[in-house]
Amino acid sequence: MSRQSTLYSFFPKSPALNKANKAPVRASGEGGATAATGASPSPGGDAAWSEAGPGPGPLESSASPPEARNLNGGLRRSAAPSVPSSSCDFSPGDLVWAKMEGYPWWPCLVYNHPFDGTFIREKGKCARVHVQFFDDSPTRGWVSRRLLKPYTGSKSKEAQKGGHFYSAKPEILRAMQRADEALNKDKIKRLELAVCDEPSEPEEEEMEVGATYASDKSEEDNEIESEDEVRPKVQGSRRSSRQIKKRRVISDSESDIGGSDVEFKPDAKEEGSSDEISSGMGDSDSEGLQSSVKVAPKRKRMNSESQAHVSGGCDDSSRPTVWYHETLEWLKDGKRRDMHRRRPDHPDFDASTLYVPEDFLNSCTPGMRKWWQIKSQNFDLVIFYKVGKFYELYHMDALVGVNELGLVFMKGNWAHSGFPEIAFGRYSDSLVQKGYKVARVEQTETPEMMEARCRKMAHISKHDKVEGLIPGSQFWDAAKTLRTLLEEGYFTEKLNEGNGVMLPQVLKSMTSESDSLGLTPGEKSELALSALGGCVFYLKKCLIDQELLSMANFEEYIPLDSDMVSAIRPGAVFAKVNQRMVLDSVTLNNLEIFLNGTNGTTEDAIEDLMVVPDKISEVVDLLKKLPDLERLLSKIHNVGSPLKSQNHPDSRAIMYEETTYSKKKIIDFLSALEGFKVICKIIEIMEEVVDDFKSKILKQIVTMQTKNPEGHFPDLTIELNRWDTAFDHEKARKTGLITPKAGFDSDYDQALADIRENEQSLLEYLEKQRSRIGCRSIVYWGIGRNRYQLEIPENFITHNLPEEYELKSTKKGCKRYWTKTIEKKLANLINAEERRDVSLKDCMRRLFYNFDKNYKDWQAAVECITVLDVLLCLANYSRGGDGPMCRPVILLPKEDTPVFLDLKGSRHPCISKTFFGDDFIPNDILIGCEEEEEENGRAYCVLVTGPNMGGKSTLMRQAGLLAVMAQMGCYVPAEVCRLTPIDRVFTRLGASDRIMSGESTFFVELSETASILTHATAHSLVLVDELGRGTATFDGTAIANAVVKELAENIKCRTLFSTHYHSLVEDYSQNVAVRLGHMACMVENECEDPSQETITFLYKFIKGACPKSYGFNAARVANLPEEVIQKGHRKAREFEKMTHSLRLFREVCLASERSTVDAETVHKLLASIEEL
Repeated sequence: MSRQSTLYSFFPKSPALNKANKAPVRASGEGGATAATGASPSPGGDAAWSEAGPGPGPLESSASPPEARNLNGGLRRSAAPSVPSSSCDFSPGDLVWAKMEGYPWWPCLVYNHPFDGTFIREKGKCARVHVQFFDDSPTRGWVSRRLLKPYTGSKSKEAQKGGHFYSAKPEILRAMQRADEALNKDKIKRLELAVCDEPSEPEEEEMEVGATYASDKSEEDNEIESEDEVRPKVQGSRRSSRQIKKRRVISDSESDIGGSDVEFKPDAKEEGSSDEISSGMGDSDSEGLQSSVKVAPKRKRMNSESQAHVSGGCDDSSRPTVWYHETLEWLKDGKRRDMHRRRPDHPDFDASTLYVPEDFLNSCTPGMRKWWQIKSQNFDLVIFYKVGKFYELYHMDALVGVNELGLVFMKGNWAHSGFPEIAFGRYSDSLVQKGYKVARVEQTETPEMMEARCRKMAHISKHDKVEGLIPGSQFWDAAKTLRTLLEEGYFTEKLNEGNGVMLPQVLKSMTSESDSLGLTPGEKSELALSALGGCVFYLKKCLIDQELLSMANFEEYIPLDSDMVSAIRPGAVFAKVNQRMVLDSVTLNNLEIFLNGTNGTTEDAIEDLMVVPDKISEVVDLLKKLPDLERLLSKIHNVGSPLKSQNHPDSRAIMYEETTYSKKKIIDFLSALEGFKVICKIIEIMEEVVDDFKSKILKQIVTMQTKNPEGHFPDLTIELNRWDTAFDHEKARKTGLITPKAGFDSDYDQALADIRENEQSLLEYLEKQRSRIGCRSIVYWGIGRNRYQLEIPENFITHNLPEEYELKSTKKGCKRYWTKTIEKKLANLINAEERRDVSLKDCMRRLFYNFDKNYKDWQAAVECITVLDVLLCLANYSRGGDGPMCRPVILLPKEDTPVFLDLKGSRHPCISKTFFGDDFIPNDILIGCEEEEEENGRAYCVLVTGPNMGGKSTLMRQAGLLAVMAQMGCYVPAEVCRLTPIDRVFTRLGASDRIMSGESTFFVELSETASILTHATAHSLVLVDELGRGTATFDGTAIANAVVKELAENIKCRTLFSTHYHSLVEDYSQNVAVRLGHMACMVENECEDPSQETITFLYKFIKGACPKSYGFNAARVANLPEEVIQKGHRKAREFEKMTHSLRLFREVCLASERSTVDAETVHKLLASIEEL
């Protein structure tokens, strides 16, 4: 049950409200509202006063001078900082570290707010301090006092590597340099660095919204907000709409850890106060309506520490203890049904839908009825419902908005909250990051458009669909997928094929060759196309199918499996250049991490780059300036898509901040153009040394196609020059409107030419009429569609005027006429002007579409620079490694060449980069390699043993990461790195359960192991760490034994298998398919008492098995009580003795079954018995 609380809820007795002496408070709104009873209107036309409930007197006098008012219409505070009510550790001019949600610690300067004149704000136990962040473009904000720490310089221990404030980000390093410079100045000099004296973006939004909201609410808003007015059976007695009318007031925004938010607080008077209710529509003084709107108190954004009890700015007595939707019987747990009226216990229950009774819908207003209909089909989504300039959240969605986003409830007995249109991106992203799904519902017509549409509607009998008979199943088959892709025309613009099948090449290859229409799937492609149909279905449901599919980016993925490998000769598996190593999600997580390179091109590219460090430095500096071009290309494609502009409902949405959105789109577009110019500069730099490169791939990505046919980089010079002259960039950036220059947009140019032609024709006609009548004072008069009336002075008007002159209007001293010729020419002019306006309105989309026509060239340039960026990163790592770095040698397996992995003197690629990398012990890892003095040197499975914390898991991760780096072509931290290609890396490392899925730790281990045994091939690399520890010892040992046998003797893939089961080691000590190795350690004072032993880890991987796991050493390091360790050791001795006795008994039984037993065996058995 959701409740609402205010400050008064926490006190047993609240003071009685004195309605006669309520304090007036300034409300934000558009001018024109009158003052409340007994208060005179404020000078300057500010919004009306209203009652604020119990509290202090008026904030300021209404007669305050205008220059004292702040930008929000209130009164500006004194320039001197106010004294905080409690002590603060900081004062203006102090340098601090500040932490905001989603950002690292940042150097800041404490200073007074430019409008409030204070540097600290306190509310309850929370206090926030106003700071300016040191940055290339300084910004300011309010930060919680508990998230501020004194700044003592970049050389302090806390700011260095490993410290609390350490960051390697360049922008923070630059910020620390500025802060260090300020640290050497006194506080007065520091305050001169405070340059942020303009309102922040949320403050500007609030000022704009607060001034316009009252006059911009649509009729639908009024319908929805007065829902309780028209539902007498549910709500009780009918009340007047003036008594229920709600009013949203924008409050001052305050920043907190997560930044400032655009907020609003609604209010409405209780019953009996209808005379003082403002409709929010800007009533004039003559109407005599008194505005009584309460100002919402300032409120910080709610974080994880304070998310409860948000009120709408009114006393607790007006708040319901139970929300209206929580009283609906059909919505309560256990009683709700899905759209098909199935209960939750039904096997086919659909939790994403909701059954809403028809009689309930009939009691709702049209707007709220529509909301419930949408919610019933998307019950698992949070609905952002557009009403006027605001997105509204109702009922259960409003609770989510308040609890997760810090929104504020509007007054009423049903949950309702919302936010301005311009804040959609911030709030939707926040909910998605928290795991919610969001649906945006837009108004696609204005009230005027709706009224015009309804006037044209004919009165016909109502018809409803009652049944649908569809053959087949509810799932898309391959044929339906192909049919949908062709009928929707997703690829028409990208492919531009005159004839043939309009499908990308990858999809076309999956169709039957005998079907020229492309509607029949190929023999082996039915499942793949059916799966694609499932993706298309979901994209259509999310209304993003046109955005994504129209880009025609499809690629076939064929992972290797054991059946394919067994059917292909060795070596042919990796013959294709596009064959990829597979890293599943488990491996990516375990190794904390691409194209297989078997011809050495990547390694050559890295070597080529390593010998031109000066060029690399220049290129890296330019790469830092690049925006996310791939994302921008996707945005431009989305905006310019003619398919979306015609059919997508978003193209019909009524947006009130269109200019703001247009500016952002233009800024993104110009940013993309600048990015491609930077890319061209990079190519010019690399062309100076391209002739010296040995790598084919490096030559291809930095050579233009126009200069060398083998080059892959497109020539963008002509296109970029064309876009530089297409329109005025600065004007478009400022206004949000694009006016194309002559010659760029043919439709716009033609419309302008027609306008000039018609205007000139009308001027020539005027000269003819002047000559015809003999009056040079004849001029054109009129506006709009009544333009070009011939205005003739009365003293020149005679009875012999031409008959075609038609009198249109008169005024004293002259008369105005039209002719058929003027009407025709004016009609042509109006038509040309309309075509010009239509062209301008759609100009941005058509320009973006024009840009997107060359998408392949833009995308090719991005791909080339992306590959270069990766190669530069690999070259930088290869050049800056600590210790030996070697170029990996990758050999294709042949018929007589088994798979192998040979790493000598190898080090972990991540740990070697840390501050203790010099102390890292290198190790040799040999799998499948012949080694001297090893009979089973070709063993593909290595059993790894060793003490706890001895480095087994690090060794296994090291092997996996080096294998991945080697196949990327990167130099690896080792003396020698040789291997045959690896098709897939499997890992079974660590231990964790999946509580939400009901899967135990042992089940997770077995699931991952099952995936290994199912998909591993002879070319895979398998890393398994301590399998079987999540169950009984005997069960775990048996499972581990069987898995080792399968990997070593049947699959025969390269495997590192660590274990603490020493019986497993004994079982495979003589197996030629398994080699033993362990992490070495040195034991001092080994004795019966484990507390006297001293174990030193050597972190060296050597041959043979480790005799013990030394678990009691780990227990002692973990500070287990000594008596517990001693008891455990005694119990371990008992277990070891019991196990040894069973083994000895088995050997005696086996010896007794033999016909003869040699003397040596008898002596050994006797000696073992004596030891017991």
